[in-house]
Amino acid sequence: MNKYKNLLINIAVFTITTVATKLTTFLLVPLYTYYLTAAEYGISDMTTLVIGIIMPLGTFAIGDAVLRFMIDSKQDSREIASIGVAITCLSCLVVLLLLPLLELPMFGGLGEYRWLFLLSYIVYAFQDLFSRIARGANQLRLITVASTASAFCTAACAVLFIAFFGKGLDGFYYSYIAGSLLGSLIFLSVGRHYRYLRLVTWATAKRLLRRMLPYALPLIPNNVLWMFNTSVNRLFITSMLGIAASGVFAASYKIPNLLNTLYSVFFQAWTLSSFQEYRKSNIDRFFSIVFTLLNALLTIAGSLIILLSPWLAYWFLQKDFYQGWVYMPILIFALYFNSLASFYGSAYTMVMKTRLILISTVASAIICLAGTWFLIPYIGLYGAAIAMLLSNITLLLIRIICSQQFIHVTIPKWKTALTLSIFTIQVLMMTLQIPHYIEISSLCFVFIIVIQIIVTFPLGKEVIQYWKMVR
Repeated sequence: MNKYKNLLINIAVFTITTVATKLTTFLLVPLYTYYLTAAEYGISDMTTLVIGIIMPLGTFAIGDAVLRFMIDSKQDSREIASIGVAITCLSCLVVLLLLPLLELPMFGGLGEYRWLFLLSYIVYAFQDLFSRIARGANQLRLITVASTASAFCTAACAVLFIAFFGKGLDGFYYSYIAGSLLGSLIFLSVGRHYRYLRLVTWATAKRLLRRMLPYALPLIPNNVLWMFNTSVNRLFITSMLGIAASGVFAASYKIPNLLNTLYSVFFQAWTLSSFQEYRKSNIDRFFSIVFTLLNALLTIAGSLIILLSPWLAYWFLQKDFYQGWVYMPILIFALYFNSLASFYGSAYTMVMKTRLILISTVASAIICLAGTWFLIPYIGLYGAAIAMLLSNITLLLIRIICSQQFIHVTIPKWKTALTLSIFTIQVLMMTLQIPHYIEISSLCFVFIIVIQIIVTFPLGKEVIQYWKMVR
């Protein structure tokens, strides 16, 4: 099976998974913004944010190593996965001991829900690990089944507990825990992941950890700082403007996150394909073609979401949350650069140069932290959005430069620059809401489509011809 066909099959599988999970979560936004106050919604968002930050720390990013080494070392797959399970269990104990820290003001009252937070962390951490084990074992259909069932269970329980039983924020936690628990149970039973709940001899564990930890440990600060790049502004907003403002900003982030959802479908498939194609010929050409096609998809999708953002906000952001739509164009632009930076980051993990990822991530995090702290007092929530944009641009530029030593991605420079210029104009028009901004935004969208068709048409023909040749 050739590399393009393999990538497309992987994308198809993860599309089903992501549509079931991310889209279901997105469709719950009207429910949350209607029944929860801005402060309650801020706490729910803070929960997912803090889990995302502490999980790489508590687990030593072992899930990334489990996936990578299960693909490379089939004979040790059970032992590798068992080590992942053991370290994840240890992380749950660490989180238990750190629960008092949730009382800090920067967490906006999350400490009142510490035990529900702990349960949420436990079930999510194991579902995430089992999902990576399934990817490493090539159980792609199982991922689709487990993720879909988990998403639908979360949605059903959210409607039941929040809308019908009036449980408010407690209902959010109940649904979150129920969905992740169901997903974990499916991996354990249907996927037979109970086989990985086994003791590993010290000699075997020591041999494997000597290989896994040098790969995983550099990813700990990278994963934490990556969360900071995309979400740290909520901590600043909470401490400087209050948890209600954080809730409004978090809700406004949900619609731009559609672009991230689209990219996550690709990225899960791309990670597998890049690992599988590593050390094969024409890897530079493979990266270049995929990058160009990905960039075309992201610019068109991002431009469309920006154009539709006022109407999307009208339907999905209820009551006081609607005011958050004005931050969406900047956030969409920021997520566009974030996705491209993530693509370049996959080159580092492909060649197992994970330490090099830190350079770009640290620089980006510093800009995000400094920019958010400096701009919020002057321009409020706009400052948080702009800081995120600047940090992600920095992240992409550094990764492009540093990746040249092991991968050479060729891009159509002038056409890409023209697309970015038009994209920037659209963002400014929608954010500033100048006269006729909808009409101007529509023209920008049309121009972007035309340019990307011109760019991608020759590449599409090349991929199709190559596919026919190897079939």
